[in-house]
Amino acid sequence: MERHLIEKKPTWWLLYTLGTALVGSIWLIETSVPSDVARLSLELAAVVTISVLWLGWLRVNRGRIQLAETVVARRDALEPTAQNGSRPPALPASSRMWLERPPRGVRRIA
Repeated sequence: MERHLIEKKPTWWLLYTLGTALVGSIWLIETSVPSDVARLSLELAAVVTISVLWLGWLRVNRGRIQLAETVVARRDALEPTAQNGSRPPALPASSRMWLERPPRGVRRIA
């Protein structure tokens, strides 16, 4: 059985690749296109295209990012470290409330 998409980690390599592609395409356009108008229009097209791809990446990975942040926040909240041998302070009631409920938009996995 396939794991649900939200259980996977975000594909950060794809975001970094898109950023590198944007920088590379702007550099290539800047060095190879002699006309100012054509260069400006091609650079704008490259920025718009990569921005749309970034938004698509964010839409696909938003749940994955929230899940990863929630897991880290819960681990930090449940295992506070003691400093200088003293007991860690107790969490206020408002901080403990979010531990009991899943975050908005994330399905509960049984």
